[in-house]
Amino acid sequence: MVQDFTWLATRLADYAHPISIVCITGRVVCLGETGINFGAGMSGGIAYMYDPDSTFASRCNMEMVALEKVETPDDEAELRGYLEEHVAHTGSTVAERILADWSTARDQFVKVFPHDYKRVLLERAAREAEQQPAAASG
Repeated sequence: MVQDFTWLATRLADYAHPISIVCITGRVVCLGETGINFGAGMSGGIAYMYDPDSTFASRCNMEMVALEKVETPDDEAELRGYLEEHVAHTGSTVAERILADWSTARDQFVKVFPHDYKRVLLERAAREAEQQPAAASG
């Protein structure tokens, strides 16, 4: 099983279901086009999709995932960090261009968040919140 796996791809268009295999609890950043039915079988992990033309949703299987904006400081920092690491290791000119225009480019990313994974994370956060007051008073 793939754990805490980060995969940065510049092109997934040749694969109909790449994320159902790769993204279990990790992160995927895609800087290029995808094939059809993206997210089919995706029950965990998160994918960040660069979508400057706003066409990704038409190739995404919305049955198991939701599309969100990259809005939280944590998400933005995580995504930017992956891009910076990608540039450092590969010299990617695509990632360099995105980082050079980050204030515009960050709004062109879509966060693909599986429904089941989000539910599990929310339940976990609720349990932890319940336990914190008990631990503080006990």
